[in-house]
This record gives sequence, C-alpha cells and structure tokens, in this order.
Amino acid sequence: MEEDLRILTEDEIEKKLKDFPGWEYRDNKITKK
Repeated sequence: MEEDLRILTEDEIEKKLKDFPGWEYRDNKITKK
C-alpha cells in the first residue's frame, strides 16, 4: 500500500477517524476519547 503523504483537510481526517472508534480530532490533534 502506497503511503499517502498529502496534507489532509480537517474533514478528511474526521472521515478517516470514523474507521477508528475511540479517537477524535480536536484542536489540530488526534486524541483518544
């Protein structure tokens, strides 16, 4: 799998995090709930 080195927008990050329950994106940081 090729690494995706693009800068993600906040919306893209939020969508990706939906695949990882228990994590959230807030204040430019990904945090464990």
